[in-house]
Parts: sequence; structure tokens; C-alpha cells
Amino acid sequence: MSSIGSRYTNSAYSNHGMSGLVSGLDTEGMVEAMLSNTQNKIDKQMAAKQQLLWRQSMYRDIITQMNTFRNTFFGATSKTNLSSSAFFNTMSATTNSKAFKVSASSSALTGDMKVKIEQLASSAKLEGKEKITSDITGQVDMSALQSKAVFELGENGEKVIVDLTGVNTEEDMKAALEKAFEGTTASVELKDGKFTLNGDIKISAESSQMALEKLGVSYGQEDKETKLELKVKYDASADFKVNVNGQIKTISISDEFYSKDVNYSKLQDEINRQLKNHYGAGWAEVTIDGDGALKFSSTKEGTTINIGGDSDGLALIGVKNGASNRLNRNLTLGELNLKQPLQGNTFKFSINDVDFTFTKDTTLNEVIKQINNSNAGVRLNYSGLTDSFSLEATSTGQRGGNFELKQTEGNLLNSLLGDVQGLKTGEKASSDNLISNTITGNSKYGSTVKEIEEGKFNITVNGQAVEISIPKRSEEDGGKYTKEEVQDIINKELASKFGYKDGKQAIELVGNESSGYKMEVRNGAKVSFTDEAVYDGDELDLTATQKKADKTLQLAFGFNNTDNIAKEDTKLYELGVEIPDGGLKIDIGGTKKTISRDATVADLVKAFEGTDVKAEYKDGQIHLEGTGVDVKLPKELAKIFGGNETIRLGQESNYDPDDPNSAKFTDGSNSIIVVNGNRIERNSNVVEVEGVTITATEVSKKDENGDFIEETVTITRDTDKIVEGITNFVNEYNKMIDDLNKLVNAKATYREYPPLTDAQKKEMSEKEIELWEEKSKEGLLRKDDILSGFLTDIRTLLYTKPEGSDLALYNIGIETSEKWEDRGKLIIDEDKLKAAIEANPEGVQELFTGGQDSLSNMMMKTIDGVANTSSGSPGSLVVLAGVAGKASDSASTLSQQLKKIEEQIKNLQKKYETEKNRYWKKFNSLETTLSSLNAQSNWLMSQFTM
Repeated sequence: MSSIGSRYTNSAYSNHGMSGLVSGLDTEGMVEAMLSNTQNKIDKQMAAKQQLLWRQSMYRDIITQMNTFRNTFFGATSKTNLSSSAFFNTMSATTNSKAFKVSASSSALTGDMKVKIEQLASSAKLEGKEKITSDITGQVDMSALQSKAVFELGENGEKVIVDLTGVNTEEDMKAALEKAFEGTTASVELKDGKFTLNGDIKISAESSQMALEKLGVSYGQEDKETKLELKVKYDASADFKVNVNGQIKTISISDEFYSKDVNYSKLQDEINRQLKNHYGAGWAEVTIDGDGALKFSSTKEGTTINIGGDSDGLALIGVKNGASNRLNRNLTLGELNLKQPLQGNTFKFSINDVDFTFTKDTTLNEVIKQINNSNAGVRLNYSGLTDSFSLEATSTGQRGGNFELKQTEGNLLNSLLGDVQGLKTGEKASSDNLISNTITGNSKYGSTVKEIEEGKFNITVNGQAVEISIPKRSEEDGGKYTKEEVQDIINKELASKFGYKDGKQAIELVGNESSGYKMEVRNGAKVSFTDEAVYDGDELDLTATQKKADKTLQLAFGFNNTDNIAKEDTKLYELGVEIPDGGLKIDIGGTKKTISRDATVADLVKAFEGTDVKAEYKDGQIHLEGTGVDVKLPKELAKIFGGNETIRLGQESNYDPDDPNSAKFTDGSNSIIVVNGNRIERNSNVVEVEGVTITATEVSKKDENGDFIEETVTITRDTDKIVEGITNFVNEYNKMIDDLNKLVNAKATYREYPPLTDAQKKEMSEKEIELWEEKSKEGLLRKDDILSGFLTDIRTLLYTKPEGSDLALYNIGIETSEKWEDRGKLIIDEDKLKAAIEANPEGVQELFTGGQDSLSNMMMKTIDGVANTSSGSPGSLVVLAGVAGKASDSASTLSQQLKKIEEQIKNLQKKYETEKNRYWKKFNSLETTLSSLNAQSNWLMSQFTM
């Protein structure tokens, strides 16, 4: 709803006077009446302003409509540009062939074309070896079935061990618990089938998973109010899940198997029995040899097997969660189960001179994504059906040779593709990040801290900052903490965040004040502490640091600016490398060296001196470099190099074209397309011949003689599209002039319905205002000179035969309506138009496109004369009304008139205020005088009454 505020908003009311309190006069009404002449002048100017704004808006809408019409049918980029010869040469190509598709441009010639496809273009492809994923293997650990629960009692942590193996009745459970806790400070209570342990009790991490499941408790769980409630589960079992081709089933092994007469063979039979019941014979089978080595397999080709589930079940079979005989793209490279193990931690290679770098922490999905989104011109694809990778060129055509692959570090391409002709392993290989399982604290930082009031313990684990807060406690609760109490709180938080590993807390603060503190890291995480020490220049201010340790609790336990990245003097056994008393032997290109049990990282690096391999320890990794040499490692050392027991540095692959482990290269091919007997060879399946685009989709069929069969392509002028474009032109033209005719021939009702003032609007509903304003706008452009002139010019133009043309619109089925009420609308006979185009396409084209005097050019000139928005030569409507956001907006005639009206309104409003103040001043003076006279009269009257 339009609103301009057509009444001056400051009323005749004033709060600066007595408003007739003494005289009894309607002061406000009298002032308003005296100001009415000025108010009427303001209202008249506001109404004129509103009408100008409406007219300007209507003109601008017309400008937009005209330019939209012009751009649609005469714009250079429009598909229906009637001023372009290309529109009238719209060609159509058709064929019944299934071997190729066709389309035609405006340059195509009418007639027939004979086509046959003798060869399709294809991409060069390097197909890797099949079945690159290793079998799912594990090492059976029967102890995972043992139900051994370990409890810690009282402050001293007295251990109570309960063997629950084979316990599967309430009576047996009660007997086992009572026997274990007999003579201790704890007791066993059984009531309504529920067990409760009474006393100061804590569950130790030494408990087996099976026992915890059977008792319904978890590591670290403590009693509540000296009561530990058990949720006993008698049918506890070691469970793991097997997923065969999307069907997930659970295999359950009860603890009854943990007995003296159980063996690997019986476990194998039990697992296979359940697998057969779930899936049938052959889909998934397990073998377990005499040493407990387990392997999953299938006799069905293309079968996918995945293993997952509970920790106790996975511990039993020794298989990692997520293990599969197919690659999971979401796993990291280090987690992949590859037949050819990755050597080292870092992998650097190039494909067609584009370099790539990945680590074992990179997911396979990210590797594929980076290669496929690069400029290497290839796509790396993995097929789960064949369990193989392929490297395919993104463009078709002959390449004239193999892909250019080069590895500088590691063997990732070999592990994914197999042996590739000419591809060497990288001359460099790096170990995993060497992580120590211990961080030793420095006692000097916290030696003065004996008790702790409150503070924070900050540690970073695998890049994640962790803050453990020690809150201040009341004197009633014991006041300050001892270091042992704080240590216990820290360990509870660490256990909560990082859990347990092999029955022990994954990250644990161990030690005491006398022996010193250590951070034991059992899950392979990278753990570090920031530098919180205080310095005086470059020197450590030990006194200030020790004072800070009162609340910076990692300092209190001696951890500052340290981590568990191995140092050169770190013992290999601290990295989890198990070295027997006799040491470990390594073979470096035929040179054999022995690594002793107490060897350090530096000792391992030194062992490479005097060999063909250069070794260096840097940034937490051992870096090896050599050309044409193998490094053979025992499995204990191999695990820090990704598990690969043979590291091949700069070695040629064992490529053999007949070996299934070797990748097969297939060169791309060019397409061969024969057109009208002419043989065309391209590196693409799309060719363009004389304005016709041919897209080959398959090879043409052959006749009985083995010759390729030609098929026909028919090229014709697409008359229907031309007719459709001209018909749309006529329809949009009729709509435009119909809208304009309604405006210039509308009744001038605006004279009887002037714009409403604000005061009038307050008395009306929104619908009443809307209807009123429709009448207020009607006829504002009646008999407008510019619009009337445009309508006359355009009608005359469309009924005139352009100079140089043999045709006019009336010759091709487009006539002017004879009905007076249509006021120049066009009527189109589509059949006659189509016949004219087919009979004389050049003449129809000449009518619209034939130079300066063509129909299209003259229409554009006529429209531009009215609606051109260019500042250099604006149309007459643009000069009058302007275009919002352009220079013509403020410079237009109507905008200048609006400025003059706004100035007059401003002056009248100023006059209104001056007159109002003057009138109120006089009335206030009158009220003051009357008030004084009344006071005197009252005094005189009081004198006579005394």
C-alpha cells in the first residue's frame, strides 16, 4: 500500500500554553482553523508529489518492459535473435542410428550425409593386480575368554582376585565371590537375585573384559557409599561381528571354552559351525593353525568379509576392528590391509610430472580425491569386485606410451597397483613417528610443592589440548590436597578421556615424590607439555617457576616443555621394540648388523654407517636413503617401518607381463569415423563436419561381408523452431502494446480520486485505501505524448515493407487485426508463415535482417528512441523519468520537478510552524491577562464580604 504522508505531521496543538483553561475557548480548534489555508497548500503539494512519483514508477516499468522485449528478440546473446541470420538458419540433423548422435549448427547445409563408426576413442589405462588386499588374519589369544576380576580394597589397594571362568549360575557366583572376599574388609550380599559388594572397593584395570561383562562393571568403577552394585550376566561371551556381503551376524564364544581341554581346533570348529549356520557353506570360513594363527577366507568369488564388534571378541581372535578383505576408503593408509606392505611413513611420487605427498595418516579416500582433482590428467579408481586399482587417463585417444610414474619416497604406487613396468620404489623411506611409552618428569620444577590448594593440569594428546581442573575444596573436606590425591584425580580424568589398553590405563601418571613421576603412554599417542617455566632473560628463574607450580600442576609433577617423541638416547624397548638377549640382526644390502637389547635410536642409525644406505634421525623419524639396495629387518624392528620386513630402496619392480602381480597397460585409441567416404581420425568420440556434430557411442554394425554399414544423416532447416521464435515475438509484441494502450486510453479517474492525506487514511481500512489508490493512479498516463507516438510509429513500421526487401509481414502470414479494440495487435497464421519460410527462407531472413532498413533494425531504433538507458543517447522516456541506480535517476525531468515540489513543501512547513507559534503566543497572552483580571475581581469581591 502506497503512502507518502500527504499531511504535515506537526498539528496545530501546542503544549506551551494554557489552551483555554481561563477563557474557555477551543484554542486548538481555533489555531487549526487559522492554519487551514497553509495546511491545504501543503496537502496540495504533497498530492502533486505523490502523483509524480506514481507517474515516474509507471514510466520506469514501461522502460523495463520495452528493453526486455528488445533483448529477448534482438539481443546478441538471445536464442531468438531475429536480427541474426543464424536464427533463420537453425538446422536440424536426424538419424536412426544407434551408433552415433548428431546435431547441426547454422552453418550446416541441407541434404543427406553418410556416416559409419569404425572405431571408438578410448582412454589409456593402467590396470593394477587383482586382490591387493591381504587375507583377514589374527593371532588367537585364548586368555581373552578368561573371566578374572581384580578388585582393589581400601587406601592401600589390597588386591582381591576372583576367577569367574565357567561360573554361570547364581549359586556358583555367590560361592566364588564369598570365597575371594573371605577375611577381607569387604563382604558379599545377595538379595532378590542382586549382588552387592560392601566396603571400600575399586575395579582394577587388570580385570579381563569377560569378567567385567559378567559382573556388569567397568574399569575404574568405585563403590558408592561403600556399596558396589553388580549387574551380573551369566551368559557373558566373547562376541565379534562378521559382515559377509552386507549381512551382519554375531559370533559368540562363551568362557566355557577356556579350559584345559580346549584347543585351537575346537575353537575353529565352533566359529565355523556358527558361520555355516548364519551364511551357509563356503561363504565365510576360518582356519586356525597349531600356533593360533587365524585366517578368514571364502570359496565364493567376489565375496566381501568385514570383521568388527566387541573388544573381548576381537581380542580372542586377534583381529583389528574394521578388518576386511576389501579396502575401506575411509581408513588411513596405515590401517589398510595390503598384501604388499607399505614401507615407511611418508610417500612421495609424481604422476605425469604432478607431485603428491601422503603419510600413513592420510585416508585412502583423500589420496584418491587429490589425485583425481589434480592436473595429472588421470583418475585413480578402486573396484571392490576385483579388489584392484586402475589408473585411467581423463582424456581419450592414443598416448603413444605409458603413464609417467615416479616414486621418490616409499612404495605406495606398488602397493596399490602392483609391479609397474619402469617404476622403481622410492630411494627414500622414513619410519613411523617414534613414540616413547614414557615421559620422565624433572623433579626440580615441583620439588617445593608438597600440598596443592587448587590448579590445572594441562596436557596435549595427539594435538588435542586437555585441561584437568583441580577445584578448591573446603576445610571440612580436608582443605589442601596431597600430591597423591591430585595424582589420583588426574588419572581418573585421563582414564575417562582415553580409556584402557591391554587391561591398563592408556595414559597414566605414575610414580611418587621420592622416586619421581612419569607419564606412561600405552596407546601409542603423541603426548606433550608446553613450556610454562618462568625465565629471567634466557636463564630459568627456578624460584618463580616453583612458585608457579603451586597452581600449574604439570610443573608440580615435573613436566615442562617435553614430549614422548623419541630422542637419540631413547632405548628401542621404550618404543615397544622387543629385543631378545641375543639382539636383532638386520641385513643392509648384504651387510649384516646386530642391534643389542639396550640399543638406542642413535645405535640403530649408527648401524647403517659403512653401508650403501644413509640413515638419519630427524623430526622423530628415522630416514633411510639408498639406490638399488634392500634393507631386511626382523619383524620386531619392521613394525616401526610400517610392518614391512623388506624395505626396497630405489629398486626396479619385478615386472613380468605374464605375472598376475604386474600391472597391465592398455594404450588409448583414436576414433575412426567415415563421413561420405572420407576417413576421419580423432582423439575424441566427437567430431564436427561441415556444421554437423557427430558423437560416436558405439561401433557401427557390419554386413555379411564384414564391412561396416553406412547410415544416413538428414540435415534440414528447422522450420518449426523459426516459426516458434517468430510466434513468440508476435505474442510478446501484442502483450506490450496492449499494456501501453490500456495506459494511454484509460479514463482519467485520478482527477476525482486525489491522493489521500494521512488524516484521511486513518479513517479508512487497508482494502479501502488500496481501491482508492487504484483509482488515484488510473489515467495518469492518458494520451501521453511519448507513448502515443511510440504506438503510432511501431504500428506503421510493422505494416511497411522494408526497403530492399521483397516481403512484408503481411506476405508471410502476419497481419494487423481489423478489430478497432485491438488497436494494432498482430494476428499470425502459423501455417502460412511456415509455408513462406520453406518456400523462400532467404526472403524471410532478409525481411528481418537485411541491413539498416530491416524490420529488426528499425524496431530496435524505435524502441531505443524511447527506452534506451545509455547515458550517451538516452530515450525520451529515460530523459523524462530516469532509471533507478543510474545517472539518469537524479537528472531526469520528473526528478527535477520532484525536487522543486519538495522545496515548496519545506518552505510551507516552515511557514506553518511560524504561524502556529505566533497564534499560540497571542492566545497565551490572552489567557494570562484574563487570569490576572479574574484574580483582581476575586479580591474586590472578598473586600465587600468582610
